[in-house]
Amino acid sequence: MYLTTANVWQAYKRLEAAKVRGAPVDEQLTEVVSLVRYTLGQSDTLEPFGSVVERRFNLWLGREKKAGREYTPEQEDWLRTIATYIASNAEIAPRDFMEAPSLADRGGLLRARQVLGSGLNDMLDELQMALVA
Repeated sequence: MYLTTANVWQAYKRLEAAKVRGAPVDEQLTEVVSLVRYTLGQSDTLEPFGSVVERRFNLWLGREKKAGREYTPEQEDWLRTIATYIASNAEIAPRDFMEAPSLADRGGLLRARQVLGSGLNDMLDELQMALVA
């Protein structure tokens, strides 16, 4: 038997069903992050990495709104696309906007800077810390 993320996930589900939510996304390496954090006791529940990132993104967006930073629908759409990319890759860098189809097909780095502003690099760092750390 091969040791896959899905096999380890199912083993935990059999052992501690109350602490395991959902199932890992096939072939997504970031699910290993969730397994490692759970195994090391850094997380009380085992859940798909994408779910964790989505929850943290919504919290980040709420904090932004509380701080008086409002985003247009287009900006928020870009931010959600960035969060989805981070959920799949655990990190993001400016070069990804030119190489990753989900970002490049939307206009890449040039369009992202037009929509999100010149502070894009700092925003990427902040988002990455909020979503992954």
